Amino acid sequence: MANKPLMLRAPTKLRKVAHLHRFAMCLMVIVCLCAANRPVGAQSLGTTTITPGERYDVGWLGRFLFGSDYRDLWTAEIEVPILDVHGYKGGLTPVRRGGFGQTSSLHFDGADGRRHIFRSVDKDPSRRLAEELRGTFVQSIVQDQIAALNPGAAVVVAPLLDAAGVLNSKPELFVMPDDALLGEFREEFAGTLGLMMENPDEGVNDTPGF
Repeated sequence: MANKPLMLRAPTKLRKVAHLHRFAMCLMVIVCLCAANRPVGAQSLGTTTITPGERYDVGWLGRFLFGSDYRDLWTAEIEVPILDVHGYKGGLTPVRRGGFGQTSSLHFDGADGRRHIFRSVDKDPSRRLAEELRGTFVQSIVQDQIAALNPGAAVVVAPLLDAAGVLNSKPELFVMPDDALLGEFREEFAGTLGLMMENPDEGVNDTPGF
C-alpha cells in the first residue's frame, strides 16, 4: 500500500507534461502563423500559400516509429510574403551560394550597403552523409528527422531577443520569387521558403557588421 501513491503520481505527471507539450505546440503554431501573415509591405510582391515540408507528413506508424516532433508545423499551410528582390533594402544583387551544412543559402548585396542572406527553412542533411549512404534508406531516415526541428524557431526567438535587448539579425519569412534577377541561382532557389536576414558579420566591401 505504501507504494500505491507513487504508482499513481507518475501517470499524473506524464499527463501534465503531455498537456504542456500540446499547449506549447498550439502556441508555437499561433506565433509562426502570425509571423508568416504579417502585413505585406513594399518589400514583398503579395503573398502565396505554401506548406513548409510536405514530406514530413507521415501516418500513425511513422509517428510511432520516428516521432511526431514538429510535423504539425511542417505540414501546416501558411500564407507567406513573396520577396521583392528589386525593392527589398533598396534592391538586391545575388553574390554567391552559401550553406555548406544542411541549409541552402543565397547571399545578396543590398543597395543599403549591407550583406543579406536568404536561408532555406527546410534542410538537406545528405551533404553530411558518407558517400556510400547517400541515396539509401539511411538518407531517407536522416532527412525525415529534420521534422524534429521547429521550422519557425527563428521568427519566434527574434522578438524574445528584442525584448531582452539582444542584437539579432531579425529574420523575416519569405518565399523566393521566380525572377530573372536570380541568374544562375534561379533554378535552385525560386519558390523556396526561407528566412531573409542581415549578415551581422560583413557588409559590402568588408564593411563591419552590426
